[in-house]
Amino acid sequence: MGTGTRRRPDVTAQASAIDLDSTPIERIAVALGYPPTIFTDGTPVEARLAETAELLRLWSRVREPEAAERILAFLAAIVAEQS
Repeated sequence: MGTGTRRRPDVTAQASAIDLDSTPIERIAVALGYPPTIFTDGTPVEARLAETAELLRLWSRVREPEAAERILAFLAAIVAEQS
């Protein structure tokens, strides 16, 4: 990555540790491992942010709790395979 491009830091905190009193954009930033200013300061970020945005867009369209559970289990299995 070029100079000035912000990479996502290693995130070890679980989503349950996110402050629920914060704004939605702050919660999204923390969940992604970025400071909330990432959305407003104009700093370029890693290319995978577009993929993350697509995942969020698709996730927002999942209506059934059972489907959400299947999706999360699938993603967790993929991550576990990579560890």
